Amino acid sequence: MEFSVREARAQFATALAAAKRGERVTITKNGKPIAELGPPQPESRNHLSG
Repeated sequence: MEFSVREARAQFATALAAAKRGERVTITKNGKPIAELGPPQPESRNHLSG
């Protein structure tokens, strides 16, 4: 799924619902990807914390 920045602001709940379903949501500005929203990645045992 892809949204422009303007669309993502207006339809943030829709983007979050898509991420919750496991979809990747790409946010674009001037047609170029600038961010992705998606489900959290499983934590690895090698993850450094604090």
